[in-house]
Amino acid sequence: MLEYERTPNDPDRIARRQKWALGIVDRLLKLEEQTDPSHGEESARDKDERAFEALLFVGEFAEVFAGWAIRHQAGLAMDGRERSTATL
Repeated sequence: MLEYERTPNDPDRIARRQKWALGIVDRLLKLEEQTDPSHGEESARDKDERAFEALLFVGEFAEVFAGWAIRHQAGLAMDGRERSTATL
């Protein structure tokens, strides 16, 4: 997982996170391309492993960029409190 200092508004931290995020997105796009059925039988080889790898990347991405929100919602639920009714 990405390691970083938690200094608010640290430009270097933001740049590192952006670089890391773009690397994950690039890897996900490559996995998608490698497993595209339009590439014939070659794309089926190791598709299960590649799909699982993609899910691991998405999980890590979610933890780094939305882990705080996930933990907040879990805390509300554990306290028996309802989440806000905010919408996107």
